[in-house]
Amino acid sequence: MRLRALADTPSAFGSTFAEENERPEEWWRERAELASRAVDRVTFVADDGTGLRGLATGFHETPTHEHVHLFSMWVEPAARRAGVARGLVAAVCEWARGLGAHAVRLDVTVTNDAAIRLYESCGFVPTGRTAPLPHTPALLEQEMERAL
Repeated sequence: MRLRALADTPSAFGSTFAEENERPEEWWRERAELASRAVDRVTFVADDGTGLRGLATGFHETPTHEHVHLFSMWVEPAARRAGVARGLVAAVCEWARGLGAHAVRLDVTVTNDAAIRLYESCGFVPTGRTAPLPHTPALLEQEMERAL
């Protein structure tokens, strides 16, 4: 699903399809294993009973960080505007709340109006921080935050 996301919306992620497509099977298994433990990271998937439709990951850098990062957020085109993304955001926020985090932060490409509107409707606000997208420095990402 991660590779589908990178192929569908390359400017929405900090890495590229080419980079991640080269990763060995063991890397993917380790990533899934760490996320399944839900200790410092977790990945939620949206499954409608016929297949996986979306995913979102939460990452808590250290126990002393008061925020969790939301990243790898993606919903397949056919499932967009059906509440899938909101459910994934809510799941990451609930997990973060359970860790005692005070906020969830994310980065979104400034040209991705649909994602920005989604995040705003979920209670995220711009922090004022921006940075170039790692693989396409001409594109800026803005940081957004939601208090918990």
